[in-house]
Amino acid sequence: MKYGLIVYSKLPKGRNKDTEDLGLFNVGDNVQMYCMRRLLLEELKVKKEDIVEIDFHDLATYKGEYLIVPINLFFMGCHDSKETWFPASPYIIPVFTGVHFSSGNLTEEEVRYLTFYAPIGCRDEWTLSTMRRYNIPAYLAACVTATLPRRNSTPSNGATYFVDVDVEKLSQVMPSKYLEKTKEVHHVEQGRFSLEMFEKMDNLAESYLTEYRDNAALIVTSRLHCASPCIAMGIPTVMVVKEKSIRYAWLEKLLPIYTEDEIGKIDWNIGALNYEDMKAKMIELIKSRLLEAKSKYEQMYEISSFFEDKNRVGFKRPYEKIFDTFKELMKEEFSGIYFWGGTVLAEDLYACMKHDLKLSATPILIDEFNSVDFHGRKSVKFEAVKDEIKDGALIVATATSAQQAIIDAIRGTGKKCRILTADGNVVKL
Repeated sequence: MKYGLIVYSKLPKGRNKDTEDLGLFNVGDNVQMYCMRRLLLEELKVKKEDIVEIDFHDLATYKGEYLIVPINLFFMGCHDSKETWFPASPYIIPVFTGVHFSSGNLTEEEVRYLTFYAPIGCRDEWTLSTMRRYNIPAYLAACVTATLPRRNSTPSNGATYFVDVDVEKLSQVMPSKYLEKTKEVHHVEQGRFSLEMFEKMDNLAESYLTEYRDNAALIVTSRLHCASPCIAMGIPTVMVVKEKSIRYAWLEKLLPIYTEDEIGKIDWNIGALNYEDMKAKMIELIKSRLLEAKSKYEQMYEISSFFEDKNRVGFKRPYEKIFDTFKELMKEEFSGIYFWGGTVLAEDLYACMKHDLKLSATPILIDEFNSVDFHGRKSVKFEAVKDEIKDGALIVATATSAQQAIIDAIRGTGKKCRILTADGNVVKL
């Protein structure tokens, strides 16, 4: 079974490839993808041909082979209207290794989905608190960018890299030794939404990480996905932000986080951080969770793939005709809607009304042999409602074995009704 790697290679929803549609691109997104690819290739020893790239915007619609996909990205939420990804395609087995959700609100469907694939590795305490508020098993995993290997040597004449910070302000409080050789870098670029731009950001992610590793004596940055990989590589790092965000509060376990108002308090006598024991545990956890998913699902989906045919035609699903006819009938107005028979078909038709057709009405359920609660209404005997049924009513005969008896009973009332039978035919009385 292969692994999926989330990438950016397509236009997001609403973008027009035929216009000069500009956007902002953060190389930090590509740094995350680079680090996850490295973990799969170098730590998990996955072959290149066993890694399938999936565009972020295809997560919900992907229809390829079954894949195990580590999820270690920033999401506005499960139900972001612009970036539809939830739920992921049924051909994707997600392993949440370090996800961030900006939204703290989940629907019942989302809770069920996340609980099924729990535990959820959270990138920050905000996401962790959201999961725990909904009783979803979760843990604080930090970010895969913090798992890069430590560099082998320190450059003898390294430079200070300023990455998206106020260089003028910082230069006034920094020791002069750090200002002898400097370079300013920006991790966010403006560009057109295009394959060329996505490729450029991928290349920048790798080239920046390589340059920092080989040439940096000090990194001063406001960017999470600059600070995190740099401290992992053993580069002395100072983080200065406009305001402290819960999104990267976990990083404070490894280094101080200063606001721009606190730059006078920065301790410049810093060296390379060493958390190799914890890093090894982080890597081992991601590996074990991915391998666990592979062990659990590989055989069952190998069998399923053998028998499945995504393009199979000519076969009907159960009760297909009644659902098609029912949807057409629901475009009309009826004096009343009655389901006759407390069956699974009645439940499925009700779900169709609510979820597919977005109708608020609850049909009256007639059942001659059982007394059941049907979505807030007690079922009734036919005798109790036969005088209430008016001309223009729709009767849905969900009890397949009693179709003729239902037709005869309604005909006996003399009412001009329509009866939809379980085989999808409509009887007009």
